[in-house]
Amino acid sequence: AVGMTDLLLETPLSAEQRDYVLTARACLDELVSLLDQSLELANLSLRPGAATPQEFQLKEVLRAALPGWAETPPSGGLAIEAWMAPDLPETASGDAVRLRELLLELIRAAAATCRHGQVSVRIWGEPAEGLLRLNLRIKVTPVEAADSPQTGSPGSYDQQKSRLGERRNGLHLSWSLAYELTRLLNGSFWFGSEPGEGCVCKCIIPLALPSQGEQGTEMPIDACERKAILVVEDNEVARRVVRHILNRLAYQVDCVKDGREAIERASARRYDLILLDLQLPEWDGFEVLRQLRALPGYSEIPVLALTANVTPEYRSLCLRHGMAGFLAKPVQPSELRAAVEQASKL
Repeated sequence: AVGMTDLLLETPLSAEQRDYVLTARACLDELVSLLDQSLELANLSLRPGAATPQEFQLKEVLRAALPGWAETPPSGGLAIEAWMAPDLPETASGDAVRLRELLLELIRAAAATCRHGQVSVRIWGEPAEGLLRLNLRIKVTPVEAADSPQTGSPGSYDQQKSRLGERRNGLHLSWSLAYELTRLLNGSFWFGSEPGEGCVCKCIIPLALPSQGEQGTEMPIDACERKAILVVEDNEVARRVVRHILNRLAYQVDCVKDGREAIERASARRYDLILLDLQLPEWDGFEVLRQLRALPGYSEIPVLALTANVTPEYRSLCLRHGMAGFLAKPVQPSELRAAVEQASKL
């Protein structure tokens, strides 16, 4: 539903129709957000596993967390503006999914902190011996006195968090999730207030940097024109969304709904990349992968996993089975493009 409303917004609509679709999209976002936050916080609290490092397009991942807030800012006179340092590296190594989730939760929590004023997002990096210390600074101005915590460390956050959620639905949840995500990413979390500055939150996330020879560049569209991709997905809406996104990037796309059909298609022609849903009828994704690898010419073809199960254990399981990457559903266009372009270089 989320993907289809995005596609609908790109078609000609009257002002009234666009308002209806935007309202429906906002409701869907809120519902998905509450469900995701609750499940994610429960998972992080019960199974705080380590993040799985993987090379990704840093700027693309960070930008993916920002556009939605710029297009549909919270009502009530709250402005949200963001700045990203232009000298940030294009690629880095770390947990891209968790990093994007962290930035989203920080902005969401900041927006819930006050009804009027400005949320300022600042993102920059500090190189340190082969690492990048990624700084995420969120400032809310003004902030109501009742919601403004005192300057402190991560330890003081544990003492303050129950009071943070007393007046705003979701406020405590967002800050708690941001705090847990920061710990999962081996980062530091500072949360408090500064005189005349309002409420300030700062996270520092360590990311590995590829060597100079490994730095990639954007793949031009004409280099993608002959790339053939097979999408194995049992959900019709999800298939249509992924097909539309990839078609616009000039890839050749075939879609199938189950593992048997995937094996038939792959036996008839060679694909350069396969997007594989892991929850399929009859055969699960891992069984489909096993049979694909047995086909002539498919022992090294990159396979990207598609799944709503975003636990660290499940991502590790995908990597152990030899998959080239992992995409969480619902798939975001920028994340899909980055993952496909990265896998296409393998």
